[in-house]
Amino acid sequence: MYITSSKIYNLPVASLEANSKVGEVTDLVFSPEDLALIALEVKTDGFLFSKKLFLASNDIVDFDRKGIVIKNDAVLVNQSEIIRIKQIAKQKFSIYGQKVLTKSNKYLGKVFDLLIDSETCTISKLYVANFLDERIFDISKVEKITPKAIILSNDVIEQTPLAQTEEAVA
Repeated sequence: MYITSSKIYNLPVASLEANSKVGEVTDLVFSPEDLALIALEVKTDGFLFSKKLFLASNDIVDFDRKGIVIKNDAVLVNQSEIIRIKQIAKQKFSIYGQKVLTKSNKYLGKVFDLLIDSETCTISKLYVANFLDERIFDISKVEKITPKAIILSNDVIEQTPLAQTEEAVA
């Protein structure tokens, strides 16, 4: 199943073992090298205090539009326990707002959303907006990821804007 990343925020996280909600998603952590979803930041439910913990994507049992299921709350860990997250936090990498350019340096816009395959926790499409329109680009068109931009192949320039695609479907 596919789900946009914007719909993942605030999703409940439930434990199979406890048979209850243990928190909700507050952020997504992506690898700056290959844009893989590494972890979810989860705000735990607490009586007086809540904690921000992390859930590695490989610890997700089930994932859909209604929520995320984990085996138990032991898979929710501090940032320091997932080495890759510490490295990404130091780099201050965020895919949202990242510039998207073609290989020939044509500006296409900035990433505002993503389509994620919930089975593999990988990005399938980039939702990109500029001043004039919004477009969707397949992740296979990504040629390079730099700290300043995501570079796509030149053949994406001919791609239909999102608004025109939606009109054709309606």
